[in-house]
Amino acid sequence: RSQQRYNGGEDSTSHRLRFPDNGASIQLKGNMWRSLPLGTDVTIDVGTNIDFDFTLTDLRDVHALCFTVDGYWDSRNTRCLVTANTQSWSKYNIFPKAQVGETRHYSIPVGLFFTGTFNYISFILDNDTSCRSCGDSTWSNVELSQVERPKLSVQVYGATVELDS
Repeated sequence: RSQQRYNGGEDSTSHRLRFPDNGASIQLKGNMWRSLPLGTDVTIDVGTNIDFDFTLTDLRDVHALCFTVDGYWDSRNTRCLVTANTQSWSKYNIFPKAQVGETRHYSIPVGLFFTGTFNYISFILDNDTSCRSCGDSTWSNVELSQVERPKLSVQVYGATVELDS
C-alpha cells in the first residue's frame, strides 16, 4: 500500500504501517504519522458517519485518525479524531477514550464535527519520548456512511417548528 509521511517533523521513518487481518486493519507501532490516499475525493457533510474499531495496546501521547486534502499535516486543512491520548491535542477528542488492552467500537457522526472534501486518511501515533519505537494501536473496519439526521422539533407558542440538524 502506498503510504507517505504525514508530518515530516514528527514522523519516524524507521517505522512502517502494518496491515494485519488481510488488510482489514492498520497497525501503528512506534512514533509515526502516515497518510494513505483514498483514491478519490471524499466529501464529509452533516450526514456522514464514521465507524471503526480501535485497539489500544500501548498508550502514548496521541492516537488519532485524520482526514486531509493533500496527505500532509497542516492545521488549516486537517481534521483529526483522537481516541486515546496522554497529551492535550486537537479539538475533536472522542469519548469514552480507549483503555490499554481494550478494543472499542466507535460510531461517530463525523459530519457534525467538521465538513469538507478530503482525499487522504491519516493515522497518528505520536510519541515524543526517548523510546520512539514504543506505542501500539490498531484501527479496523473503518467505514464512512451517509445517514439521515433526524429533525429537531421545537414547540413555539403552540406551533411545532422542525429544524434541520
